[in-house]
Amino acid sequence: MEKHERKQVENFLKRYGCLLRIASNYEDEIEMLNVEKKSTKALVMSGLPHGSSIPSDLSGYMAKINSLTDKLLKKRSSALTAMIELTSMIDKLEDLNEKDILTKVYVYGYDLIELTGKGKSYRTLQSIYAGALENMKIIMIENGKWQKKKCTEWVMR
Repeated sequence: MEKHERKQVENFLKRYGCLLRIASNYEDEIEMLNVEKKSTKALVMSGLPHGSSIPSDLSGYMAKINSLTDKLLKKRSSALTAMIELTSMIDKLEDLNEKDILTKVYVYGYDLIELTGKGKSYRTLQSIYAGALENMKIIMIENGKWQKKKCTEWVMR
């Protein structure tokens, strides 16, 4: 496998971490909107006089919050779907050692050095890793994923 091909496979696999961060960020934004929605409702129902911070058209304001929440939920769902697709492609590897290494490195965030000492030397792990990348390239070609994209492009299809 040529260096640029190896890099392309690695970049494809690295997008799991990127997608995880994206999904987490969307989750945080959704939570903030839910808190905003609850606090606005509570303030309106408190019976106390309101300052200028509360929108006069509350139903329109709530509709905008709901619309934004729906958009974020769809984007989060898209990121999670892409993560599932990636892990199922790793699962297509026939060699259990290759599956294990790619899962630990790209899904759980381990480094190859951290995986040594579990019955395999660093050199053995490098060899298994190289074979896993070769086989992953074949799986990517079979699934029409053999193209270089930025991590956010995978979500925004």
